[in-house]
Amino acid sequence: MPVEPPGREEASANTVRNFNDSLRKLNEYFGADKLLYDITTSDADVWRQWLVNQKYIEVTISKVVKHAKHFLLMANRKGLVRENPFQHLKAGGEENESRKRFIEQQTIDRAIEVAPDTQWKLIIALARYGGLRCPSEVLALTWDDADWEAGKITVMSPKTKRQGKPYRVMPLFPELIPLLERAFEDAEEGTLYVIEKYRNGMQTWVPNLNAFSNEPGLSPGSGCSRACGLLAKQSLPTSTRCMSLRLGSATRRESPANTTYR
Repeated sequence: MPVEPPGREEASANTVRNFNDSLRKLNEYFGADKLLYDITTSDADVWRQWLVNQKYIEVTISKVVKHAKHFLLMANRKGLVRENPFQHLKAGGEENESRKRFIEQQTIDRAIEVAPDTQWKLIIALARYGGLRCPSEVLALTWDDADWEAGKITVMSPKTKRQGKPYRVMPLFPELIPLLERAFEDAEEGTLYVIEKYRNGMQTWVPNLNAFSNEPGLSPGSGCSRACGLLAKQSLPTSTRCMSLRLGSATRRESPANTTYR
């Protein structure tokens, strides 16, 4: 299937990786030699069902279908096909309810405790206490983004840059300060990024996380519920908390201001 992921000069490495993954799933079914104009709407229907039969989770299917529709839309605009055979497909939801869970502070602190070095401890703290996206926002954080006197951090957000929201400002939580200070002391003069040691992102992050998640009292998990709690303790309005932590409307409903956190 001779189609290339749409080129975006500002696209993150993670976005490009997702595009390529979707393209592989298209080629796996249709074959690399399948011509775009030979694909029918019926072929598209069977392909989507094939994704289901392959036991891909709904979130993955939704993302791949959306990418396929986008690829063929670009092909249509370039005059390579007369119509988009994927246009009628329903993508489905992209929320995996089974992965939602509240992470207790003692679990976060235990993970930070067993992490192998200061940089790893800070990665965990930024994700759990700061609510930063991993790895994009964590790796984009520079020392110039931290305003120590004002007690704030400017978080550059590659994911929302195209929507006109290239950054947001969040409180410098007390739980982050000791680790940030230690990392700053350890950094060589002229160091730009807060996280310098593990800049290859998920390639080593996942194996490392899996390794020390086997420690007593730990298990794999996800979410930024704890960060919501830290903001709630500061008696900030829900809208302000959600803006600081880039939360959508669904997460806002799950993060009431009167939630009790210990």
